[in-house]
Amino acid sequence: MKRIGMRNIKTAMAVTISVFLSQSFGLDSPFYAAIAAVISMQTSVTGSYTAGKNRMLGTMTGATVGLCISSIEQNNPLLCGLGIIIVIYILNSLKWKKSVTIGCIVFIGIMVNLTVKTPLYYSVHRVLDTFIGITVAVIINVTIRPPRHEVKVKSNLNSILNDLYKSLASKIYNHNNINIKKLKKQINSLEGSFNTYVKEFNTKGTLDSTSIKNIISILNSTLIHLSFINSIHSQCKLSSANYETIKTMYDFKDRDYEYKENELNTVYNYHVKKVLLYLKELKKISI
Repeated sequence: MKRIGMRNIKTAMAVTISVFLSQSFGLDSPFYAAIAAVISMQTSVTGSYTAGKNRMLGTMTGATVGLCISSIEQNNPLLCGLGIIIVIYILNSLKWKKSVTIGCIVFIGIMVNLTVKTPLYYSVHRVLDTFIGITVAVIINVTIRPPRHEVKVKSNLNSILNDLYKSLASKIYNHNNINIKKLKKQINSLEGSFNTYVKEFNTKGTLDSTSIKNIISILNSTLIHLSFINSIHSQCKLSSANYETIKTMYDFKDRDYEYKENELNTVYNYHVKKVLLYLKELKKISI
């Protein structure tokens, strides 16, 4: 049975506290505070801040435009359309494109979803609800088991290196195909984890960013040569130099083999040599 993740628990905590605070302050719709908390609870502190900022900017813009347009007339279809144009135009002009959706929703809520409440009342409460949810989510994400992206970077890197060694040995000795797609996916995952680590607010510089960038570059170059090796379906033979290198690297026992110089073997050994050089280089890099 899959265990409950920390993000799951922190999201539940954020919703609970947001609803409690919204009710304590006498706000009429704790629902909006809870939604803001859920959206703002991301896999990184930076992600939480960004998601919360986008929602807050959209909410404030939609509330302001809604307050102005509704003062002319509520529930007017033409004014609803005009207001949407204004909200989208403002947010796009300010390069707040990720705030457009929530901005439009808040505007529509003010224009067509009001009963006995005034537009000003509705606008202020939506902003306060949203602020509570965002603030609670960000504080919880920062203070309670904040994401440790450096651990994920190291874990991804170790997994890639392990699979690289196994894949090369399996191809050379057993002539099995290399799962290039899997390796590419792993490298992309490593790059994604590293990018998140770099952008994180609470990063303490525990990783050498220059080394990680170098590693990712080497891994992508290695993958190119592995793809060429994988595309050669004939059972090629290793040159004596590559054979000795691999024997030392993998601690394999001697095998009888016969190398024949031909065009296919030459191409094959060129790419094998490049992969071996890259693997040696990766071993020297410390993160």
